[in-house]
Amino acid sequence: MKFDFLVCRSVDLSQGQLLDLNIGVLSSIELVKYSLEQSPKLRCVIGTICDKVDAKSLILAIQKLRHLEELHIIVKPIFKPNDLETIGIACTMLKSFSYHNCVDFEADFKGFGEAIGKSMPNLLHLDLCVHGIGYKELEAILDDRPHLKSLDLRRC
Repeated sequence: MKFDFLVCRSVDLSQGQLLDLNIGVLSSIELVKYSLEQSPKLRCVIGTICDKVDAKSLILAIQKLRHLEELHIIVKPIFKPNDLETIGIACTMLKSFSYHNCVDFEADFKGFGEAIGKSMPNLLHLDLCVHGIGYKELEAILDDRPHLKSLDLRRC
């Protein structure tokens, strides 16, 4: 795994000072956990999470990022509303959030709007690409959200 080695080596060389992590595909939970645990000052994480990474392990790793301001992920493991709420509660500085699930057409996204609305009050930018998000979900996101500057909702 040459790519995994390069990611780990880059993280090591940053000596815990890494602020932005933007890597194409996070292919194993070990790589995700290592990258995030060794980078406690991360402010921005961008990546595609493959189906070998389970949602629970990913959430546990993200929860430790207290300085996180931006989280932009394309995810094969399906998040549930309580996963988004957990991220929002743990990452109180979150200002920009993107969640793309363009692979599971059968997934149920009820409750996503309420979870985002309840736990991510400081969002300035929100980008969701999911199936089946409706008016009530949108209303839950927009309620009491005066600082939201951009909202991008798409059905994939």
